[in-house]
Amino acid sequence: MAINLASKFSDKIATAFTHGSYVKAHTNGDYKFTGVKTLEVVTPQTVPMAAYRRTGTNRYGEPQEMQDTVQTFTLEVDEGFSLTVDKGNNSEQMGVKNAGRMLRLQLDEQAIPNMDKRVFAQVAQQAGRVAGIAKPTKATVVDMVAAAGEFLDENIAPDEGRFLFVTPEVYRLIKGSDEFIAIGELGKKSVAKGEVGELDGNAVIKVPSRYFPEGVYFELWHRSAVLEPAKLHDTHLHLDPPGISGHLLEGRNIYDAFVLGARSGACYAAVDSAAKLGAVSIAKSSGAITCEGAGKILYTTDGTDPRYSKTAQVYAAALGAIAAGTTVKAVAYAEGKFPSDLAELVA
Repeated sequence: MAINLASKFSDKIATAFTHGSYVKAHTNGDYKFTGVKTLEVVTPQTVPMAAYRRTGTNRYGEPQEMQDTVQTFTLEVDEGFSLTVDKGNNSEQMGVKNAGRMLRLQLDEQAIPNMDKRVFAQVAQQAGRVAGIAKPTKATVVDMVAAAGEFLDENIAPDEGRFLFVTPEVYRLIKGSDEFIAIGELGKKSVAKGEVGELDGNAVIKVPSRYFPEGVYFELWHRSAVLEPAKLHDTHLHLDPPGISGHLLEGRNIYDAFVLGARSGACYAAVDSAAKLGAVSIAKSSGAITCEGAGKILYTTDGTDPRYSKTAQVYAAALGAIAAGTTVKAVAYAEGKFPSDLAELVA
C-alpha cells in the first residue's frame, strides 16, 4: 500500500476500533510453559469404592495401583511481524506515526485478536462436547444455552467462573426471546471484565463473529478448562538500524490454546450440525473403525479419551477381533469440519 505524502496531515490519527483480549481473563493460568514448548500434564485416576468385608484378607477391597493419564501440550503457533516507520515519511505526515504508538496498534489490531481467534478455534475442536445444532432462533436459543449449562452441571463444573461467549447475532436472539422478555434483563453487568450480562448463571461475553470459526454459534466454558499458554511475547523497537532511516518495529509470539482433558466436561461448543462429522462406528468382530468423511481417526484401547490421551493412535487398519474386557474409544477429524462425537465400545 502506498505511503500518503499529502501537503498537510491532521495531527490526529484515525485507528481501527480495538477491544483487547476477550478471553485472556477467562482462561486457566495455572500451567506455565516457561522455557519449554511442550508440557505434559499428569492426571491421577481414582478407583471405585468397594463394600467393606468384615472377615478375610483385603477387607477394604483388592489393592489397585493408582493409574494416571498424561496429556501432552505442544505450542504450534509461531508468528512474527516487522514494520518500519521512515523518518522522512513520519516528518511529512506531521509525526502522526509515533513508533511506540504504532507498536501498540500492531499488538491491539493484529496480535491479540489472532490469539483470541486461536482459543475459540481450539475450543471448537477440543471441547468435551462439540454439539451439532440447528441455527438458533429466538424460540430456541435460551434452551440451547440451558442444554450447554446442563452438560457442565452433569460434569460437576463449578457454577462460579463459567463464561458464555456469543456472537452479536446470538446475543440479539437471546434479548428477543420470550424467556428473556419475561425476565426483563440479562442480570448483572460487569463492563470492566467485558461482560454484558448474565444468563442462566453464566457471565455473557459478546464477541464479533469473525473471531469464531465459521459455523460456531456460541461457546460455554469454565475458566479452569481452557489453557492459553505462551512461551514468548517478544517485541523490539530499533532506532536507525542498518539500512533504515527511522524505526524498525519487530515482534514474535509463540502461543497456543488447549482444553484440559481432565476438565473437558466444563467446556461446550455449539456448532452448525451440517459442518460436524457424523457418528464413528467401531466393529467388535473386526476392529474396523469408520466415519464417513473422516480425514483422521484417533483411537485408544486402554479406556482413555483419545482426544486428550498420550496413548492415542492414528487409525490405519482394522484392529482385529476386540478381546473381551477391552474398551475402545475413537473420535474422527476432517479439515474444515468439526469433530465427531466420542465413540466407545466395551467388548
